[in-house]
Amino acid sequence: MDDWDLSSDSSDQSDLNEPNEIDKELDLSKSDIDDQKLFAISKMLTNDKNIEMLDLSNNTFGDQGLGYLCDALIQNKTLQVLNLSFNDITEQGYMQLARTLGKNKGLKAVLAIPNDYSVLTPDVLDEFVKYLKNNTRLVALQLEIVYRDPRINAILERNADLDWPNIKKAIADIAIGLYPLDIPPYVVLEIIDNMGYKHLPEIKKIEILQKVQRFTKK
Repeated sequence: MDDWDLSSDSSDQSDLNEPNEIDKELDLSKSDIDDQKLFAISKMLTNDKNIEMLDLSNNTFGDQGLGYLCDALIQNKTLQVLNLSFNDITEQGYMQLARTLGKNKGLKAVLAIPNDYSVLTPDVLDEFVKYLKNNTRLVALQLEIVYRDPRINAILERNADLDWPNIKKAIADIAIGLYPLDIPPYVVLEIIDNMGYKHLPEIKKIEILQKVQRFTKK
């Protein structure tokens, strides 16, 4: 039996087990959330111990609202996946997000695709590289749909290497139809799908991708 024989039964399982605990995902996408509404959400998030995935994509908040959220993210250690895509965040807002990720201790995946790619200036990307060097937890960061800065990818892969035992356990859970409790399925999907993670053989990668997608909206 090789190292990647993760399941005694590799056949397709139609009834995957869902988490039997309080819902850990909060989807607030397309909810007309402006800066003031995000202030209230951020205040709640500061000491929250339950929510692991927060989707704030396709709203109307800008740098001010993001600032409130960044203050909360420095304190929050529970949130693991955050989607900030398609909001009114400027170059300065992305700079602040980069600095915050250098201090955050919980997030494993961040999506922050802008409405206008021109805000992702070389200075912004340099700022992410600078501060992500201090972050050993984040393993997925999507700022653009296609292009990924190789310097950022190198940092994310370094972090995935450091967290490999937990990642492998999550993959093993998914392989037998269990919802992984330590690492959200979306994070596993990002690692396998977008990073082509080197520890996972190609044939096993395809099998796990098929199963992990049942736990995600992607």
